[in-house]
Amino acid sequence: MYPTPEPLVQVRGLCKTYTQGHWWQSQFQIHALDNVNLLLLRRHGRSKERLELVSEMMARVGLSTRWKDRLPHEFSGGQRQRVAIARALVLRPKLLILDEALAGLDLSIQGQIVNVLLDLQASEALSFLYISHNLELIGHFVGEIAVMYQGSIVEQASPSELFAHPQHPHTQALLASMPVLKLAYSAHNEG
Repeated sequence: MYPTPEPLVQVRGLCKTYTQGHWWQSQFQIHALDNVNLLLLRRHGRSKERLELVSEMMARVGLSTRWKDRLPHEFSGGQRQRVAIARALVLRPKLLILDEALAGLDLSIQGQIVNVLLDLQASEALSFLYISHNLELIGHFVGEIAVMYQGSIVEQASPSELFAHPQHPHTQALLASMPVLKLAYSAHNEG
């Protein structure tokens, strides 16, 4: 086994990842509290402080501690996302990498999770690297968007600038693929 370079070890402590289809949801039948606890066991052992931190983090993402003994199949999709966010945040990272974190959730749950993330960002001085194909959704809560095409960043701008003046053909295609609500009115609807 090769030793891990020291700079990489330092970075690992500063960031955590959170991805769509978090492994807890499908592979392990462990309780929510134990899931959030996993990362703390190495650093804090079994202690009262650790349990308090886990309970605090579950509350921060909008989960009642009465749900701590539930298994993955007993949670809704949005609740499972909250457990995964709590698990990623329990070590208090400075950067949270979110990979398609809101995919597969209905619009109201997406809005709730975005609000949780924004609250955490403000209170924890947390930065996000959000990976998504849904430019419209991330445009609501990021300060800057970088569009990648074939492994390279081809365009980078604020959401308002990117949406108003997309430069690269791939950015234009992504924006063109966003669903647009079009209401059809007939003469009898106006009466």
